[in-house]
Amino acid sequence: MRPGQIFTLCDQLNINRDLAYNESEFLNELMAKAEDRAMATFGQGYWGDHWDYYMDLIEAYLGVYPDKEEELMYDKELRYFFSTATVKPRSEKYVLTETFDGMSYHVQQLDATFLLGAIKFAMRDPYGMGIEYEGGRPGWLDSMNGLPGMVGSGMPE
Repeated sequence: MRPGQIFTLCDQLNINRDLAYNESEFLNELMAKAEDRAMATFGQGYWGDHWDYYMDLIEAYLGVYPDKEEELMYDKELRYFFSTATVKPRSEKYVLTETFDGMSYHVQQLDATFLLGAIKFAMRDPYGMGIEYEGGRPGWLDSMNGLPGMVGSGMPE
């Protein structure tokens, strides 16, 4: 929320901003009392284009502050969203199921959503330069839409 939006909201809610404060002091006191609460919900999974967003943010930051790479990677405390989606223990994740012919059993892994990091690494292109994208949403790659020579799938036209 921007400062102007805060003042407009205060006016709409008839919140009396003490006349002793100037706008800057009011905002400073408000921010000192504010709590940062991450709000999100787990939806349909982790989409492949999020990787591109993260890399864009990191590269943009390092473009402005190239001397802060080590600090960014190792010294910054990162916020974490505690998702309702969890990794099940192995006792619930791996099960023995009958083979299709019913003659033997094989190990089957259930709910493998959280293997995406390893899967992405394993699915690099032959030159090791790109990551295969398929998150169950064909043609969906927002981070690449609108770039010259790219289509929604993130592949060259």
